[in-house]
Amino acid sequence: MSKKIKLLLISTAQLRGGAEEYLLMIGRYAAQRGWDVHLTIEKVPGTTQLLADFSKEGIICHHTKISDITCRITKKYGILRQSIITSFILLKVRPDIILVNMPGWTTSLGVLLACAVLKIPTLATFHLFPWQCKFGRKRIKLYQWFLTRNQKWVAVSENNRKYISETFEVDKNAISMIYNGVKEADLSDVAMCRKSVREELKLQQDDYMILTVARLDAPKGYQDMIPVVKQLSEANRQVKFVWVGEGQDRDVLTEMVRYHGLNDHVIFLGYRCDVYRLMKASDLFLFPSHAEGFGLVLVEAMACGLSIVSSDTSSIPELIQDGVHGRLFRVGDCFAMLDSIRLAMSDLDATRKMAQNARFRSQDFLEDRCVKKTLDLMEELLIAVSGNSRLCCRKE
Repeated sequence: MSKKIKLLLISTAQLRGGAEEYLLMIGRYAAQRGWDVHLTIEKVPGTTQLLADFSKEGIICHHTKISDITCRITKKYGILRQSIITSFILLKVRPDIILVNMPGWTTSLGVLLACAVLKIPTLATFHLFPWQCKFGRKRIKLYQWFLTRNQKWVAVSENNRKYISETFEVDKNAISMIYNGVKEADLSDVAMCRKSVREELKLQQDDYMILTVARLDAPKGYQDMIPVVKQLSEANRQVKFVWVGEGQDRDVLTEMVRYHGLNDHVIFLGYRCDVYRLMKASDLFLFPSHAEGFGLVLVEAMACGLSIVSSDTSSIPELIQDGVHGRLFRVGDCFAMLDSIRLAMSDLDATRKMAQNARFRSQDFLEDRCVKKTLDLMEELLIAVSGNSRLCCRKE
């Protein structure tokens, strides 16, 4: 009988986003594979529902003050503090292998340090690494040392892998690239979703609903949409923008919308667990992000057969070919964004064709493919470290 693998998932986030959905997906499938799965994350308002969802999957949750914000890893002794807290949870759980979820390029350094010191097999997934970063020689040498301590790095796009390699001066081939994955969407209930969502939001059935799903933070580009909303709403009163997400810029964005007299055209929904339902009710998905590691929500919109208008930042051109799967505009260019939306609204035949192409393209990013590659990589790391294949459960 094979030994059950004990997996510890570590997140230093305080808000739920695409990186946290990835972690939940990996944890769910690992549990289904028969692994003993644990999670450590800080319990704050932004992670409460996430913790509940992990618990529903039978994953044991450990609440620790491990977030980058609480540990203040950008301040003196912050990295040491995070490393000490991580060491305590590692000694408590005693995992066979660890998955460190890294939402940003400066996050979780103390976590990686603790894993390296204890030399526990660790997979570190870098989600957002949109450009080459400038670190000092000591920091670069530290990251290189991590790779000698039973650690393996995963990038979620080729764009990510390129900049991780250049930043830390490691061979690109030493970094695994595994695209994130989404659930396949069932489109049999589109008409029902369209009717129910519009009734819920008090929209007319023929209103043109433009959906954006992202954290309400500056890097997601919401501020770029304000002049676009103003222009489109003045020309067509039936254009409605629906913004899904929470974040530190919510109050600022709410005030900007109010100041420009756009309250009748922008609806803030906060965090929602029915994103696919909202997508199936929408006419267009607008994604003005300034930086992406992968663009999970964009692929979800593609899977729902939704027309796409997006910035061309970071990894997005790996997912969407301009004019084939959707329309891309230069990141931060409000005028180009406006032109792309107008074109999508006017050239309906081309827009529908691109949406069909995008749905077909989304089949390349299904979650079972991502999960199998990730869990298999963990098993391979365990075998390489232990030299004992009996540690690994049956591969599916």
